[in-house]
Amino acid sequence: MRLLLIRHAQSGNNAVADASHGDYSTFMATRSSDPPLTPTGERQAELLAAYVATMDDGIDAIHERMSSYLRLHPVTRLYVSPMQRALQTAQPLAAALDLTPEVWVDIHEHGGIFTGSKEAGNVQGFPGLNRAEIAARFPTYVIGAGVDENGWWQGGYEELAECDARAARVAQTLRTWAGAQPDATIALVTHGTFLNSLIHALLQLPPSTLDHVYFSHLNTALTRLDFLQDGELSVRYHNRITHLPVEYLTR
Repeated sequence: MRLLLIRHAQSGNNAVADASHGDYSTFMATRSSDPPLTPTGERQAELLAAYVATMDDGIDAIHERMSSYLRLHPVTRLYVSPMQRALQTAQPLAAALDLTPEVWVDIHEHGGIFTGSKEAGNVQGFPGLNRAEIAARFPTYVIGAGVDENGWWQGGYEELAECDARAARVAQTLRTWAGAQPDATIALVTHGTFLNSLIHALLQLPPSTLDHVYFSHLNTALTRLDFLQDGELSVRYHNRITHLPVEYLTR
C-alpha cells in the first residue's frame, strides 16, 4: 500500500506566523481557532491537485507496473482532517482525482480548536465545524465518526503527548489497512505537527527522537511511504514541493 501524506495549503495562521517573524507570543495572541486558507493557499491547493492528478514519481521507472499505477491512479482513497484549512485544501484535489473525501477526525492538528495559549493561561476551546456546517460547505464529503451537531472538538488544548498517542493510533490503523489493501494508494490531507508525530509512529522511532528529530513539511508538501511485505516501510520521498513555483513556497 502506498501512503501520500499531504500538509494543508497556507492558512491565515501560517500568514500570521510569517508576519510575526518568530515572535511566539504575538502569534499566539493573534491566531485564529480554525483559520481558512489565504488566497496564496487557495492557489497552492490548485497546483497540488494538478500535480497529483498527473503525477508520475519517476522513482519506480525500473518497475513499470508500479510507475504506471501511480501515473494512472495516484490516489484511491482521500482522507481529510475536519479543520477548515484541510477541508478546503482537499476540494480541488478531490475534483481532479474524482474522489470523495472522507473526514477523519483523528488526523486533526496538535492542540485542537482553541485560542489563547497555555503559557498565558487563557486557552479557550471551540467545537469546530459541526456536521451540518461541513455538509453545507463541502456537500460531497463523507463525514466520519466523531462529528455531530455540536462539532467535533471538546478538548480545550491537546498536549503534545496526546497528539503523539493519537498519531500512534492512526499509524496502527494504516498498518492494518496496508495488510488488507495491498494495491491501494491512500492520501491524508493533514497538518504539520501531526505529520511529524505520525511519521515517528509509522517508522517506530524511539520516543527520545521526538525531542530532537522533526519531519518538516511546507504547505501542500507531499511525503510518500510504501508499506512493503513483512511489515517493512519504505520512505520514497519527504517534503516534496515540485508542484510549487518559488513564489508559492510557504510554511
